[in-house]
Amino acid sequence: MQFRFAASAALVVVLGALSGACGSDAAKPHGEAAHENRAVVVTAITTPPSKKEIAALFDDWNDTLRTGGPHDMALLYAEDGVLLPTVSNEVRSNRQEVADYFEHFLKLHPRGVINEQHIDVLDNNTAVNSGVYTFDLIKEGQPTFVVARYSFIYEKVGGKWLIKSHHSSAMPEAVTMRPEALVAGAPEPVAVAQVQRTVPDPGHGAAQKPASDGGHGAGHH
Repeated sequence: MQFRFAASAALVVVLGALSGACGSDAAKPHGEAAHENRAVVVTAITTPPSKKEIAALFDDWNDTLRTGGPHDMALLYAEDGVLLPTVSNEVRSNRQEVADYFEHFLKLHPRGVINEQHIDVLDNNTAVNSGVYTFDLIKEGQPTFVVARYSFIYEKVGGKWLIKSHHSSAMPEAVTMRPEALVAGAPEPVAVAQVQRTVPDPGHGAAQKPASDGGHGAGHH
């Protein structure tokens, strides 16, 4: 019976070297060949991540958004990770630029929740989480929100999952009512009478349009 294992990395250790000509074992006393170390191969097999594990990466991102700083956020991205942010026209393509974006975005006190998510595990070290999330923000002292589409491409580097690419863009059609969260523990809905959906400033995170943060249980920003 053949067993197929999905493995992208294997550690092969050769402890002995092949010795003797083919068939030489037969000429040796009984049991001698069995004790001779010819070659021992040890293979470590890795398995693909579960969808639950990939979904939890967004939770880590969202928790850091609430409790960390700009540089903490940047460390969740690969060294050459690309961020296409919600409230800035500027593409960020390294950790320094990612940190610069979050320095401004965090001033809006964002809280994110995922409304819909779709996770695809491509291989042991690559996965995608895409869908829709909502950000609750405080802009100029007033609560507001923005609903956006998102996609996170994750890559496992040195045993750690990092964001290789993150695209977040506000819905092309105006959203006048905050979507209900589809996951437990989501922030309380903002009263519709208090909500304003404004067009984002082409500048930094302090832009007029609220940023979007993914929610829990469906995926990562």
